[in-house]
Amino acid sequence: MASCGRPRGSSSSSANLAKHMKEMAKAIKEQAQATNLMAQQLSTGDRDSNIRRLEAGQTHTTFADFKKIGLPEFRGALDPDIAEEWLAEMENVFTIFLCTKEQQVSYATFMLKADVEFWWDGVRRLLEDAGINISWATFKEAFYKKYFPLSVRESRDMEFLQLRQDRMSIAEYAEKFERLCKFSKMYKANPDEKWKCMKYQGGLRAEVLTAIAPLEIWEFSSLVSKCQVIEECTKKLASEKASLSRKGN
Repeated sequence: MASCGRPRGSSSSSANLAKHMKEMAKAIKEQAQATNLMAQQLSTGDRDSNIRRLEAGQTHTTFADFKKIGLPEFRGALDPDIAEEWLAEMENVFTIFLCTKEQQVSYATFMLKADVEFWWDGVRRLLEDAGINISWATFKEAFYKKYFPLSVRESRDMEFLQLRQDRMSIAEYAEKFERLCKFSKMYKANPDEKWKCMKYQGGLRAEVLTAIAPLEIWEFSSLVSKCQVIEECTKKLASEKASLSRKGN
């Protein structure tokens, strides 16, 4: 008797797609960590010997310098967060490796592959035919419209406004808070550290909030660190109470 489920290849294709997206997200995250390390090296004057230093009077790096960074290619993604992370990583690189606005577009679009490359070729032709100057802002606007549309960004902003810790650990809550905070219209309009801390505290579970609020910590990393300490103490206290209760019975 024939089964009524999905075609055999469907689950396999979904699994392969999920695996591809996971690998892409991992590659982008690893490259972000590498870029941050490189930024630290540059700030202290310690630079990878494989990447040529700027010569006296040189105002930007070359395409050969850019290729040595080893950035991940972008082949499209169903998850808009992956697309946003890739674009953000490109912008991080451009703050370290000086290049002109025209070079930024050329370098970034070089990393577009497969269907994304064909998409950009079509968009580029339309823009050129319309006499529009293809700046980095122009590319970014087109990229967002295709892979991270306004409706998705607005939903992230709403998700941030409604974010609560609930069953998440402090580490999980902080990670999600940071990821969604960059989509907050309010925070982007006025990036205030105190407001960020107050918003974070507002979503904490009651047992953590009552302990952390009186401390009035307005530096985000310190706030998260103290919350983690309180979380561990709360767990330990609950465990000891449970142990005493069992002994009493």
